[in-house]
Amino acid sequence: MTSDDVSSPLPRFSPAVVRRRLWVLLLWTVGIVGSGVVYLSEFRIDNSVAIWFLDEDPELATYRRHNAGFGAREWTYVWLRGDPVFSPEFLRDLQLLGDRIGALDGVAQVVSLTKAGGIGTGPDGRPGIERYHHAVTGDLPSRDEVGRLREMIRGNPLFEGRLVPHNNEQFTILAVKNDNRIEAIDPYRIRLIDEIREAIASRPSILDSGIVGTTVINSGLNRAAKRDMLIYYSLIATFVLVGGGLALGSLRDLLVLVAVVLGTVIPILGAVAACQLPFNLMTVMLPTLLVTVSVSYLIHFIGEFHAVRREQEDRGGRTDPASALTATFGRLLR
Repeated sequence: MTSDDVSSPLPRFSPAVVRRRLWVLLLWTVGIVGSGVVYLSEFRIDNSVAIWFLDEDPELATYRRHNAGFGAREWTYVWLRGDPVFSPEFLRDLQLLGDRIGALDGVAQVVSLTKAGGIGTGPDGRPGIERYHHAVTGDLPSRDEVGRLREMIRGNPLFEGRLVPHNNEQFTILAVKNDNRIEAIDPYRIRLIDEIREAIASRPSILDSGIVGTTVINSGLNRAAKRDMLIYYSLIATFVLVGGGLALGSLRDLLVLVAVVLGTVIPILGAVAACQLPFNLMTVMLPTLLVTVSVSYLIHFIGEFHAVRREQEDRGGRTDPASALTATFGRLLR
């Protein structure tokens, strides 16, 4: 069968596209740029923990009921090293650090050496919570105040071995009770961990630190998801360029391949972003599927297009891109 034997359903479309190719390229460029701007301005990753589970998961339903009854909070623990922790300079910095972290968005409570207390008697004679550390925030506590705080902490089984290890006064724990918004899309965990680390870095007497807890684990997963997405997409783009160039053997065909891939992926991603649909563990695979389909179809199309051109040459006629496009559409459209 030759190209002339094919009854194309698009006898006028292809020649019209060839004649108005500058307008087609202009519209393509405008569409790609516009979609790209929308995508970059509205792109966001779904950082919620709930996305990892099915909506009908019974364990997720149980967890939601627990949070509704007891509050959606979790503990994050910050270990700190001083030399030692029972020193005026370290306690001053610890008090400033605790106040700064306590003022962060999503933080409900901070427990540390300078915020520890027990049952005492208020000015009115009624029982109440008495803080062990009485120094004003920002002031350097006296040696007597430090000694009194150390004595109260070491004498309270609730804090001894917990806020400060047994027989070791180089380390202490700062416990942070923070929100656990499992439905939240925005990366509030990443912001919280970054702000805690920034606050720690601002205190000179803190020699070393570390953070543990589900909040820091989830923030690490969210960071890794974004990093891995960028690495993965870069590898896909490299594979398309290198593999396409080797398979097609023509710079012109490779440019067509790149144009088709961009024309397929970018408008769809722009539409997803315009609809305020965040990327999650499933939709992040969408570009890969689009690239796979568009590349495989285009290589098939280009191969058939060149076959039609060769048929025109074998018949001794003039090769006509417009008629070759029409014939290729006719062969492949069905």
